[in-house]
Amino acid sequence: MATTSDAAPPRTTGRPGRPRSARASQAILDAALELLGEVGIDALTIEGVAARAGVGKTTIYRRWASKEDLIAAVVQRLHTEAPVLDTGDLRADLLALARAAEHGDPRRALERVLPHFLSEASTNPELLRTYLETTFAPRLWQLVAMIERAQIRGDVRADVDPLIVFDLFGGALTFGWLITGRLTPPPPDFVERVVDTLWRGLAALDADGCRQQSRTTRVPDKRS
Repeated sequence: MATTSDAAPPRTTGRPGRPRSARASQAILDAALELLGEVGIDALTIEGVAARAGVGKTTIYRRWASKEDLIAAVVQRLHTEAPVLDTGDLRADLLALARAAEHGDPRRALERVLPHFLSEASTNPELLRTYLETTFAPRLWQLVAMIERAQIRGDVRADVDPLIVFDLFGGALTFGWLITGRLTPPPPDFVERVVDTLWRGLAALDADGCRQQSRTTRVPDKRS
């Protein structure tokens, strides 16, 4: 009589699943991002992504069921954490936030894909919304918190709307990088000019009627 130790191991059906290659996934997402910037959303094809990534179409479809799913994955990959800034000096924090965008992934994402997502806004608003929530929202709420802290300190006027500040700040940088920057390259101190111009409109008045000065740089401006 066979004992438990003599019994044959239970049989398994099928083959164990093969782990999906992280390298292939990375190559596919890189290729899709490149092609989004080159040809746009409509002209992007799974075939084109597969050829650029050096994989077969089935490799892509095993990961993403459709082109829309792949684009959504690319958008999610564009997310970068906004730096946590709280130095007690709003001008310094604004400069740090802008420079992080200027030299990092957010600006490259803007230049590559934002024009294509904006062109799709009327027919695919959800895609644009996903992109904005991924790339803009973290910085929006970071800046809102920065403005509110500066208002509590008394550095910024109490009547300033932080959401409007974000529109002015982000709009100036985005327009300068994507629109006017294509006509005339921004000057080396472009970010500083944007921040200092914005600061003049934000700063609270001191007892002498002069605008509060940044703790790092003096920006002369006195209300007449």
